[in-house]
Amino acid sequence: MLDAGTIAALARQLYEARKSRIALRQFSRQHPGMTIADGYAIQREWVRLEIADGRSIKGRKIGLTSRAMQLSSQIDEPDYAPLMDDMFFAQGGDIPIERFIAPRVEVELALEAGQVVLAGSFTRPVNAAAGDSFHIDYGPLGAVAFRFS
Repeated sequence: MLDAGTIAALARQLYEARKSRIALRQFSRQHPGMTIADGYAIQREWVRLEIADGRSIKGRKIGLTSRAMQLSSQIDEPDYAPLMDDMFFAQGGDIPIERFIAPRVEVELALEAGQVVLAGSFTRPVNAAAGDSFHIDYGPLGAVAFRFS
């Protein structure tokens, strides 16, 4: 288990990296004994920093739900994360490309509370550049359209 000081320092790194758009090395490579519980402790501290900066939690995400993706990530359970208010973009709107380190598109649908969609089951990530437009049609679930500006 990581100590409280290390957890706070790593959360601060995440917070600063999101603001500066600079990629970080995986924390588990810096701290090989790190546990899943440590990761969630870092996440909770990062959320505390975001909320103190005026952000709010607008939703939640469950990732790595397929066994194949878990194996490729060397984990054995799904992961969970809050979605902050500035992580959402309007349907048909422009998405400022400078918000991302290396833009890759993997659309996730926002549905009514209680509904679940395994978005990774429907799409695969693709690289994106300024000016690229996307339209993804999920049939009865609806469609998504956006452009990177």
